[in-house]
Amino acid sequence: MSEVYQNFLDAFSTVLDVDGSTHFFGFSDGCSPDGRLYANLQVLWVKNITTDFHLHTHGLNQVLRHDERLLMMLSSDVPDGARLYVNDYMDVDNESYKIVSSRLKDGLWNLTLNILGSS
Repeated sequence: MSEVYQNFLDAFSTVLDVDGSTHFFGFSDGCSPDGRLYANLQVLWVKNITTDFHLHTHGLNQVLRHDERLLMMLSSDVPDGARLYVNDYMDVDNESYKIVSSRLKDGLWNLTLNILGSS
């Protein structure tokens, strides 16, 4: 591992210590009976957007909620065998999200998660 690469990971660890938050994750493993690997991880929430859509047509009175979250985490913190591919699902604090963007670069996972619900 190069010195520049190690310095980058050390700097991100400092960012996690200052602005990170710990959450309970359930990762898909793609093969076990319950299908999940669990871990408490410290992550950096970069973006958290919630949009509500109010539907009032043809007697339908419903609210749709779209949550999008962008987070970063150290790849070394992710359990072995965890699937972080696009269209996989993962749980964050017992709420299930679909992975819509997944990128591993320089030891960091960058993930965009979506959830669509109605009430």
